[in-house]
Amino acid sequence: MVDHITFFQDLRRNLAKDILILAGPEQYPARAIVRTYSEHLGATPRTVWVSGRSLGEVLEDVMRYTGAAMFERHVAWVRFLPTDKAVIRTTNTLLKHLSGIKGVVISVYEDAKRLSSLNSDRVLVVNMRPLKQREFEAWVLKRFRVEGEKVPTLKKRPDLKAILLESLPMDLTEAELEIKKLLLYSEKPTREALNLLWNVEDVRVYEVSRKVQEGDRQGAVDVLNRIQDAGGDPAKVLSQLVRDLTNLAYVKLNLSPPFVARKHENYVRRALTYTMRRITEGELREALEQLKRAEFLFRTVLRESSRWAYLKMVVWNIAGMFSERESERKVRSS
Repeated sequence: MVDHITFFQDLRRNLAKDILILAGPEQYPARAIVRTYSEHLGATPRTVWVSGRSLGEVLEDVMRYTGAAMFERHVAWVRFLPTDKAVIRTTNTLLKHLSGIKGVVISVYEDAKRLSSLNSDRVLVVNMRPLKQREFEAWVLKRFRVEGEKVPTLKKRPDLKAILLESLPMDLTEAELEIKKLLLYSEKPTREALNLLWNVEDVRVYEVSRKVQEGDRQGAVDVLNRIQDAGGDPAKVLSQLVRDLTNLAYVKLNLSPPFVARKHENYVRRALTYTMRRITEGELREALEQLKRAEFLFRTVLRESSRWAYLKMVVWNIAGMFSERESERKVRSS
């Protein structure tokens, strides 16, 4: 077994495996591993969501993507959600049916040690562990390093480096969102950028929307609890959800998303390709109606504590719409 850092240090050996199992809580590096593995095989990654589907349906997709193709080859990226049950048992069963199959990556949030026995000549378990403090620091420095720069900007500004390392969440997905916002404000981190973004805008607002669209009910509510504890504004979270799901609805109808700059439209469409398959048009319409009703209640009868309680209920309901049934079957039924 290797971890997600040492995986890249022995690529020739690790990429020779038929199946990769990416196990652990830090799934941020999974996309880079899948991309590298796919490039090695000359293939295109295709996501297969497990949540809410039968084993037969999952296997059908895996076989279709990994089977011999005349024009294009695919890597099947089989993805579990943090809320999925019986993950280890399902993974074991999947492996039994994948004898002789090459080009499969399985992402699970279970502790890698619980799956270490699955390591074999064909299968490699990658420990997707959280970064240690020094590793996290190196990752942050790399994100701000300008091409051709001998000494990273943050090494020249230990004051900014200290603020960043103290303020950034250790979760790499959340940290990446904050860093992207900083880079949009300025190519190099500045004290002005830090003050503007972290005193005015909470990145966790965007994290709620992401958790909802992943179908992660408990994760979305957990983020809401953190925002509430930090004195955040529930109306701001609600507004972001309305914008994001409205964009999703327009993309699903093959229309231009209204809350996206034209120059970013193609990127947003690609980013939402798999998300929109996880919910039917009817469910998406219902989700927007629930959000609009919440906006009305926020403006009329609901006050602070009641707003948070109602918002958590709505978020729980809508996240369930993204997670209860498999994506392609949802599309066919809509």
